[in-house]
Order: sequence, then C-alpha cells, then structure tokens
Amino acid sequence: MQALAIQPQHRHANARAFKQALLTGSTTPKPRAQTTRMQKVFGRPSGYWCYVRPNTYRIGGWKEDQACADIRLAEFWIARYPISVAQYTTFVAAGGYADQGQAWWPVEGWQWKQRTQRMKPDNWQGMGFNGPDQPVIGVNWYEAVAFCNWLHSTLHNDLPPNYVIRLPTEAEWEVAAAYDATGQRRTYPWGETPPTPAHAIYNTSDRGRQSHGPTAIGSCPQGVAACGAEELAGNIWEWCSSPWDNYPTASNHIQTDGSPGEYVSLKGGSWLQNNTYLTCMARNVQLRFEHSNYYGFRLVLAPGSG
Repeated sequence: MQALAIQPQHRHANARAFKQALLTGSTTPKPRAQTTRMQKVFGRPSGYWCYVRPNTYRIGGWKEDQACADIRLAEFWIARYPISVAQYTTFVAAGGYADQGQAWWPVEGWQWKQRTQRMKPDNWQGMGFNGPDQPVIGVNWYEAVAFCNWLHSTLHNDLPPNYVIRLPTEAEWEVAAAYDATGQRRTYPWGETPPTPAHAIYNTSDRGRQSHGPTAIGSCPQGVAACGAEELAGNIWEWCSSPWDNYPTASNHIQTDGSPGEYVSLKGGSWLQNNTYLTCMARNVQLRFEHSNYYGFRLVLAPGSG
C-alpha cells in the first residue's frame, strides 16, 4: 500500500476536509455532508467526540497496595479514535515540519527537531504502517503535541469559547477508558470479559499475520468503552500530557513543554504486546523524544486554563 500523498496545491482543500471529518466523525479526511453538535450525552456520541461528564473520579488504587487519588475533572470530550495516518498526513502537508510550523512545537521539541533534522514520523512509508486508515505510529511526544497545537489553531473558530484541543491527561484517559454510566470502574474498557481479538488488537506476532503493524481504525467495535471511544485498549500505546512521576496525584497535570530527559505516560497497550497491557490500569513510560512503531495518540477537547 502506498503512503497517502498530498500535493501542495491540495493542502488547503485537505485541511478543510479534515476539519469536516473531525466535526462529523470520519476516521479519515473525507468530506461529509452533515455537521454535528458537541452534545453532552454520555455513551452516545453522534460524531468524532465522546462526552465525559465532570465529576470527582478515583484514579489509581487498582491494586490493594497501589496509591490512589480522587481527582476532580472538568467535562471533556475524547476522540472516538486515535489519529490516523491520513489525518497526520494533513499536518505534514500543512508544513508541520517546515520552518512555518515552528509555532506549533514545544520549544524543546523544535530544538530536538532541528538537531535531528526530523521531517516526518519514523517508518512513515514503511509497509504495514502507512495505510491511510491505520493509526499513525512512529511519533514522539513532541510531534503529538505539535499536531494538537496545529489542529487547535486550524479549528479555533469552530471550538467552544476557551476550549482547547490537546493530548489527554492520564487521569482523563483513565476515566474515559474505565468508568461506566453508573460511575463504576471496569477492568477493561468494554467491561470484565477477558480480551479476545474481537475486543482489541494485541499479540499479533502469535497469530500468523504475514505483515505486522497496527490494524485499521474501527476494527474492534466490541472493545468500545462506555463513553463511546474505541480502541483504548490495544493497537497502539497512546501519549498522554501528564508526567510519569507522582502518579496518581499528578495524573491530571497538563504538560506543554519539557526537557528531553523527562518522562511522560502512555496508555493502552499495543498490537505486539500481550493482553496484560490491555487493562485500564496498565501504564507505559517513555522519554519525550522517543518514538516507536507502537506509539501513537488521540485527542481531547477540554476547557482551557485561562
């Protein structure tokens, strides 16, 4: 499968198509006729965004000896799907790695990009990783944050006042994955049923697949979380905006910049690892500049700090 290419003369058209896709729920930047409201109905999303109610939630404490914290969260919407290759292509085509895109990057991230001469994600055109509907992989935390900042600037006039598009905090991710409509936590996003390939993409190296990599977005509807988000378990690890340290008390801290030596959290498990990483409690940690064929991200829409 060839990597999706966007010619310079089509950049603005594809940006508009991506904007429409985000407003209507498409996983790839294809125009749709209807638009959707940012509705506040838990578990019944009508488009791309899944509503999570404001409340105080227990974070951590999954095991008897694990610390826990009661964290107050404002309302937020989490993306139904992780960002796809086709969607990320729109960012690349919009100059996300060119000098004109510097404003979208964290300061330390831009310095890293300049040092490494980075102009695209790792394995961007690798067979098995470049399908338009696959989740984008090979992006580090800096690249994910730059994408969020670019998209926020693109959609700014269409967002509710003082709302931002960014990476989820670890607390937001955990709540979206674990909590059901009654306020109870689940072991897995879909409930307590042990995982099967119908729930999540995991352990693919043991299943005789001829090519390895994440599966196209939307392949496991049985794994949907109570809020309506899909693929919060398996397929790719997802970058969060929170630091790894001081969990769970710092699990709702929003980091927008930081040094390459600082660690941040990832959640969700991946296409290659086993089912022990599919639980809502599972965590991963990585340096901000690291990237892997297992790392991607999804978005949240949430109130800003101002």
